[in-house]
Amino acid sequence: MAFSISSDLANAFADPERYGVVLLTFQLGSEVYGLWNGQGTRVYNTIPYHSGAQLVEVGDIDQRTDGSVTSWELKLSTAPDKGLTVDDVASFYGEDWQMGHVTVQLGMRHPQTDEIIGVVMIFAGFISEAPLLEGLDSQFISLHLLDESARLSETGAGYRNDATQKLLDDTDTSLVAI
Repeated sequence: MAFSISSDLANAFADPERYGVVLLTFQLGSEVYGLWNGQGTRVYNTIPYHSGAQLVEVGDIDQRTDGSVTSWELKLSTAPDKGLTVDDVASFYGEDWQMGHVTVQLGMRHPQTDEIIGVVMIFAGFISEAPLLEGLDSQFISLHLLDESARLSETGAGYRNDATQKLLDDTDTSLVAI
């Protein structure tokens, strides 16, 4: 998997004094939820990111030839002592999760203050599917994430013109060129 990041940021990630962080943000209904790969809770950009280090497993990733990600599979585990509780799963499915906005960001922690800094966006998309799958000792919510550009390729997602407007209302002439 290849991401385009600056050499300065790559060097900062390699520096043992600065620990790389991954921030996952989910917009479900009117609520925003944050997970990160560290322990405890960290606030970045007013969003509290809770520990998801053992909760999230990255599955299949599809990329373009330039290395940009078009789709991800993230598994949220309910394994004992690892992840979601039964209440968390019920809460997730109780939210309006379909087409919920998701971002994945990379950053680092400041060596003196431990604050999250130097964050870059590597993926912005939405949840297209979220089946609950059974594992050997656990369950997973398998999130299928699509890149925002997928919305443009959906049927009917093009620009409206006079012909497509007439399909909605054949008396509307607002898009006719004068």
